[in-house]
Amino acid sequence: MQMLIVLVGPVCAGKTTLALGLSTALEAEVVSAREVIRETLPGDDRADLQASGRELERRTGGHWLSEAAARIGDRPAIVDAARTAAQVQALVNMPRQVHTIYLAASEQSCRRRFQTRDDPADSFQSFDQLIAGELPLRRELREMTDLVVETDGLGVKEVRDVVLRYLATGGQVEGKSPVPSN
Repeated sequence: MQMLIVLVGPVCAGKTTLALGLSTALEAEVVSAREVIRETLPGDDRADLQASGRELERRTGGHWLSEAAARIGDRPAIVDAARTAAQVQALVNMPRQVHTIYLAASEQSCRRRFQTRDDPADSFQSFDQLIAGELPLRRELREMTDLVVETDGLGVKEVRDVVLRYLATGGQVEGKSPVPSN
């Protein structure tokens, strides 16, 4: 059974960056939530993407990401940004070895990353506007995942290595507490 890694967490926690790093290490294909949205309901900026994502969610009951992941076939895959409980549940129910990983970061770290990243889709919206809709979901999504990785103070390689160690153990950790980086 092929592996599916589902990354969850706030905007600018490092989900897409981690997905790209893991894809190389695991020879896995990345299912980009943003690209799936753009292919289905094109839009130019972050507000368009969010509106299109809500429309896909409404149309599919949260199954649009699992449908995209199913198109990968038998190869290992990484979903770079599941954003709702319905999406996570649909992905977990796929006939794959599914690992759900929540990347946690303080609002200060996410804000700093937002201000330094070069994403044209972000130029039409402030950080506060961007996170307003996700705050109520954070706790619920975090509790649905198998592993929580606190990314504050960790570099990209360190976060990737934490996840790779977790996967190397077959996903065995005690509870849902953060995995230490050392």
